Amino acid sequence: MSVITIQCRLVAEEDTLRTLWELMANKYTPFINELLVQLGQHPEFETWLKKGEVPKETIERINKSLSTQEPFAGQPGRFYTSAITLVKEIYKSWFTLQQRRLRQIEGKERWLKIFKSDIELQQESQCDLNIIRTKASEILNSCAEQLTQDKNQQSKKKGKNTKKNKNESSASTLMNLLFNLYETSDDCLYRCAIAYLIKNNCQVSYLEEEPEQYIKRRHRKEIEIERLRDKLKSRIPNGRDLTGKDWLSTLNKVNNEIPKDENEFKLWQKNLLKVHNSMPFTVDYRTNTDLDCLLGFLNKETNIQKIILCQMYCLKLALKEGLYSFIKYLFADVNSILDKSNELLELLQHSNNKHLIWQLYLMKLSLKSGLDTFIKYMYAKILNLIYKQCKYLVQFNGLKEELNSPEFYICCDKRQLHYFKRFYQDWQNWHHNEEKYSSGLFLLRSARLFWQERTGKGKPWQIHHLILQCSIDTRLLTKEGTEIVRLEKINQADKTISNMEKKGELSKNQLSRLKRELTTRQKLNHSFPDLPSKPLYQGKPNILVGVSLGLGKPVTLAVVDAANQKVLTYRNVKQLLGKKYNLLNRQQQQQQYFSHKRHKAQKDNAPNSFGESELGQYVDRLLANAIVAIAKTYSAGSIVLPKLRDMREIIQSEVQARAEEKIPGYKKGQQEYAKQYLISVHRWSYGRLIETIESQATQAGILIEISSQPSRGNLLDKARDLALFAYQERQLAIV
Repeated sequence: MSVITIQCRLVAEEDTLRTLWELMANKYTPFINELLVQLGQHPEFETWLKKGEVPKETIERINKSLSTQEPFAGQPGRFYTSAITLVKEIYKSWFTLQQRRLRQIEGKERWLKIFKSDIELQQESQCDLNIIRTKASEILNSCAEQLTQDKNQQSKKKGKNTKKNKNESSASTLMNLLFNLYETSDDCLYRCAIAYLIKNNCQVSYLEEEPEQYIKRRHRKEIEIERLRDKLKSRIPNGRDLTGKDWLSTLNKVNNEIPKDENEFKLWQKNLLKVHNSMPFTVDYRTNTDLDCLLGFLNKETNIQKIILCQMYCLKLALKEGLYSFIKYLFADVNSILDKSNELLELLQHSNNKHLIWQLYLMKLSLKSGLDTFIKYMYAKILNLIYKQCKYLVQFNGLKEELNSPEFYICCDKRQLHYFKRFYQDWQNWHHNEEKYSSGLFLLRSARLFWQERTGKGKPWQIHHLILQCSIDTRLLTKEGTEIVRLEKINQADKTISNMEKKGELSKNQLSRLKRELTTRQKLNHSFPDLPSKPLYQGKPNILVGVSLGLGKPVTLAVVDAANQKVLTYRNVKQLLGKKYNLLNRQQQQQQYFSHKRHKAQKDNAPNSFGESELGQYVDRLLANAIVAIAKTYSAGSIVLPKLRDMREIIQSEVQARAEEKIPGYKKGQQEYAKQYLISVHRWSYGRLIETIESQATQAGILIEISSQPSRGNLLDKARDLALFAYQERQLAIV
């Protein structure tokens, strides 16, 4: 399933936009702020933190009590539902961060407990350091053999990967294995040898330990733990202060009070430097039937207004071209420009059709100035406005009663217009025959309404843009893809109905749900008519595209015929990007510029949140499109991507190998070189790149496989081996 998001601007009457802004800014956003505060003060908050989730019943209970109080009362039901969902997701993500910090603290304290100097290890084991090293080498060899056996056994396992298998896989890393052996062993020498390996990153070091470096390393780890503890004390999720009241309150404290301690001073500084979001919270519409997609017709007055706008734009361009005679026209009356000897203009004057007079005069003056092509453009533009009378619009359930004019006109790019046209067709088919068609086959899956911040003068609803984001399932764009989705939903509905019927006696709510499932199952027998047809992609299962990720070159791929152990072609990042390869260097320069700018701002205790351009995301899309195109060219059955959790090890191995090659035998020099090299190269978002490739491949119908990328060899060899490993794992799973 590939879900993508499109967005458009919504245009409506000023009174409609004003009412919606006041509703979202004065009621909806303060309501979410109050929900966040009350949940953070709940007596069961610590229990929720351990579970990692806030019970929905608790949020609904607080919502029920707040919805009758001012200023939160009088909102549409969809707004309350959206607030509950949004608050639940906010706390879930916050709990996830807190749990992650707890695990990090636990792991670092565990490491710090084992971390001992060479002298301490010799005293504890009562053995010479060479004996500890010999024992460490034996343990390292036995662990490597055990990991190899475990990996082979897991590859031979049949069936799907369960959570248990994933946990076993994550626990089978060398470091975790050493920690487990340390805790289960009672032998003093054995434990000291393991501690020696853990301290030296799972390696046997024959260099003498420097006491100063040991102290610095231990102190650095203690600082890391302390910083994590400070983050753990962070307050509950904050709402949005649209009025700036909290910021002004903090500023007043800074001017009139003295901080009690350094922590309070840092808190004040953080509140003043923090970039606050001045836009209301988004409103989520999780049900696609909450939106009515209609076809609206523009009246004559709207057309005239748009023609006037075009004329003003024309005037601006004409002035830019140097037609200074237009300046005189700006201060002249329409009657003064008429030629009294022209009968046509006299008739137009008596008919009071000043707009047509304006156009004729403009064309006359433009012809005189030699702007023939510009006249053709303007004439076509005006004709387009006159004859294109219809426009897509949308209405939101819950807002129809709140707004006098609940229609919002959709303004989007031509590339996205066909999506909204399809929304309209789906809604029309379903609305005219709700008993026959299911809304589960709508191209539109969910929507989100929010305000996009803009700069300018005026009222907020005049300055900022109202944006509608829509998520769509790309499989539903075609008849063949819709059939796949329809069969999936039929199987799911049949399974649900069968499970409920097996229960025997059902409650009232269960009977109601069973009735809904039966109705949905009946509707799924019919698909929407007149859907575009496109054959499904059929690739060869023995052809795989291996994609390796690296530090200097983000992407390298190899197209492999795995059955014959043959490489069909290689592609590096320069070949993938082609003429747009320079964008990669530009992205690197932008990163270095913003990194330097952020560093200077941090030194001056100034705001350091600089918005970077979306150039990196654009390059990711170019790379993903090129990879998918090559996969189609060679009829590849799948694209193999590396595991994201292996990227840190891959990058460190690549940098270390490069440092050893440049400065052999000098450890400190290698570390300095690695540090400078990491600064000079780009810091690519591999997670975003992998997500983009997955999205593009899924839309094209190409299977995605995940495998472990080798840590040794060049990027071409890594891409080839990645594809071969994935094919071998697939074959072992079949056996």
